[in-house]
Amino acid sequence: MKIFAFLAALAGIQAHPQDAGTCIRTFSHGDELEVVLPSEEMMPRLVVKNDNSGFAFVRLRGIDSAQLRTVFVEAGRTVTLENIVPGRYEILVAYRGSLAADCHNFAGGQLERFEGVYEFERIKETEQTSEGTITKISATVGEITLYEVEDGNVETKEVSLEYFNQP
Repeated sequence: MKIFAFLAALAGIQAHPQDAGTCIRTFSHGDELEVVLPSEEMMPRLVVKNDNSGFAFVRLRGIDSAQLRTVFVEAGRTVTLENIVPGRYEILVAYRGSLAADCHNFAGGQLERFEGVYEFERIKETEQTSEGTITKISATVGEITLYEVEDGNVETKEVSLEYFNQP
């Protein structure tokens, strides 16, 4: 079993891998694994609150597109994924996991998928009035809280490492 070698990033301690197959990057709260390009104003976003006692990686994976966002969330902290490209997504979470040497795919841990499909939209409406043109822009703001509760309002399902690592 591989153990993720994460040591308090706030204390500035460097993580050391247990073997050559483990990611050697040290993560700080809110770090994303992928590069996020700036986008237009008022884009969809997802707020993730981690009320668990350990860290988590949250992955937002496009169902109809190649969109993939993964963010590191420390225990007891909140992070926001900004500028989500509109579309349909699934949400996956890795608890107490370890990253493979590529610092992108996972090597193990408790891997779960939130049941259902999550749709993020950006709507731009323009209307003509006697005072001129009015443009209204709205965007989805999703929010999830990670914590284990019996009979909670969201079902999760354990997934395989192969499923979790799919692009």
